[in-house]
Amino acid sequence: MKPGASQQLPLTLRGLTFQALAPAPMDLCLNVGQSAALLLPDEPLRLLEALLLGSAVEAGCEVRIWGVDPAGEEAWGGPLADKVARTFSPLFGGGCWLENLDVDENILLAPLMRGERAGAARERALGLARRLGLEDLPDTRRAQTAPGTLTVCQWVRAFMDERTRLFLMIDSLRKAPGAAIQSLARECHARRQQGAAFFWVLPLEAACHAETLEIDTILEPLKNLKPAGTT
Repeated sequence: MKPGASQQLPLTLRGLTFQALAPAPMDLCLNVGQSAALLLPDEPLRLLEALLLGSAVEAGCEVRIWGVDPAGEEAWGGPLADKVARTFSPLFGGGCWLENLDVDENILLAPLMRGERAGAARERALGLARRLGLEDLPDTRRAQTAPGTLTVCQWVRAFMDERTRLFLMIDSLRKAPGAAIQSLARECHARRQQGAAFFWVLPLEAACHAETLEIDTILEPLKNLKPAGTT
């Protein structure tokens, strides 16, 4: 890769490894329009989620999103604000739903803060929800909403910004109905046709959905590895 080329890539990971396990360090360069998946057990998945979101964790890895360090000050409110959409693992932090708002209000919060009119934002969100298999937007709090419905609502929230060019799909399939995953695949295909890239961070058992989701590259760096120091 030419010097500075990583500035033009949606995502680069360099030297990815984990303290608890001992795979060889791994590099990944995600190109425009590409879809790649990293399959991990729950604890490494949690660490990588924190790393991708800019939290301080010891993962021994350099991350750049469109050339920007996600841990940098104001990265998410500045250069990455309109380029990256994320889903969040329901295992760690409950999927990042604000508990004082209903699920539909959570979905509409970002477009309203960008200045979109409430009626137009709700209409777009409802259209997305129906394409992804929901009949309506849930007007309930997270704790009163079925886990599979919350998963699909995370997809709706992620797809709301048409400007997004990188989707970080972190643990984004839990409890989702099979028909909904088929619908998700069609939405992802359409976004990739527009140049968006997808990076999936998924538990090991999600490998069965890779073909449906048209994932180009599947990485399982910890498969069949033992904890460091064991034989």
